[in-house]
Amino acid sequence: MKKTGILNSLISQHIASMGQGDYLIICDCGFPIPAGVPKVVLLLRLGSPGLLETVEVVSEELEVETIAYAIDTERHCLDLMEEVQRLFPQAGIKRLSHIELKEYAKQAKAVIRTGESTPYANSKNIL
Repeated sequence: MKKTGILNSLISQHIASMGQGDYLIICDCGFPIPAGVPKVVLLLRLGSPGLLETVEVVSEELEVETIAYAIDTERHCLDLMEEVQRLFPQAGIKRLSHIELKEYAKQAKAVIRTGESTPYANSKNIL
């Protein structure tokens, strides 16, 4: 039995299979996940687990080159985005429209849906 790191076997498996240029999306409970893209639903109840909590755990195991997020997130969740950026100080930042973010989701290695219920609290990590 695994004792440390990410204990969710699906998330651990997706992270282990990622390479340079692969996308992992960590999103709120309402983000539309495209058909055919592997998903991990962590949603226990509204708000749990939160997006930041999930990103913090993933940051311990995943090398992230670029953080991308919807431009609307800056207007609605600036504190959240600043915390995500703090977790990845070496990562570049890419601001996308909501439509562009949904297009990137079609190419994601996986999508992790959290219980985050704050509107526009979507974050995407690009390797």
